[in-house]
Amino acid sequence: MRNELKPMAVAGSVFACLLCACTGYSADLSVHSSEKQLTVDLGGGIIIEAVAVPAGSFMMGSENGREDEKPVHKVTITKSFYMGKYEVTQEQWEAVMGNNPSSYKGGKHPVGNVSWNDCEAFLAKLNEKLDAWKASLPTEAQWEYACRAGTTTKYFWGDDDGRLGEYAWFKSDAGGTTHPIGLKKPNAWGLYDMIGNVWEWCSDWYGNYTAEPQQDPKGSKPGKRYVLRPESIERESFQVPFHAIFGCVLRGGSFERRTIEEKNRLVIEITSSNAKAFAKMDHEYPDYSPDDLTSSARSFGVPGERFRNSGLRLVLSGRGGNSYD
Repeated sequence: MRNELKPMAVAGSVFACLLCACTGYSADLSVHSSEKQLTVDLGGGIIIEAVAVPAGSFMMGSENGREDEKPVHKVTITKSFYMGKYEVTQEQWEAVMGNNPSSYKGGKHPVGNVSWNDCEAFLAKLNEKLDAWKASLPTEAQWEYACRAGTTTKYFWGDDDGRLGEYAWFKSDAGGTTHPIGLKKPNAWGLYDMIGNVWEWCSDWYGNYTAEPQQDPKGSKPGKRYVLRPESIERESFQVPFHAIFGCVLRGGSFERRTIEEKNRLVIEITSSNAKAFAKMDHEYPDYSPDDLTSSARSFGVPGERFRNSGLRLVLSGRGGNSYD
């Protein structure tokens, strides 16, 4: 039998402890008034750290990005929440699921090769142990809001492409593999690896933006993935990336993603102008795409698809809808 989470105020801080059945793992969650954070103890010295993200508004998307990043629109996040300080690691995944599906092994590396469905299974097992808290994937709006951390620039550190290596593992510096979490610089809200290392699944279904202001958007309604017949489509009239059709949202790019400059050099090698060649290129160069390393860049995957460079980051919130405030 599990005990209910009972907050206790101590010297200006709020501490909350959750004791689970002896056959499961324990969780020790704390919120500090000076430095708000939340820690989930999975046992064996393995913990999940999360940092507080305040409620607020921001401009989502980019008029300088791809077509699916437009139009820029105002989004309001009405409730504060906790977001994983790091991407979920392989040791954290194994502590909950009992397996490690990653292609590139390392306990402190982000888990990879997981589908959206796999992530939902992980969350379901984790939530069995969290009475008063609920773990979930971030909505796409929560993800971009947290990634930007109050900025309006191309990247969360500004517009300088030359600083990418300070904050992200990507094609040029990753050496073709994932890397342990937290080795690059964080954003202003203390979140690491928001760009690069592995793609991060969001809870939303991929869909087009609208110009209307939104409050706590949940994304598009579930749909299906359509198969285009590229031989009938001229590339010049093809206004969105070939892979961007329908599925669940992925954000942040990965260790395999090229910068926009590297992408432009690759495009020079492509001589055909039709979409069939574009699709062939996308297959032969899986790390090709327009710049996927910005705060606003979007991608997607079918829920059951596993990618070696796809992982997840958690959001934790009170089951009753309460925020940390």
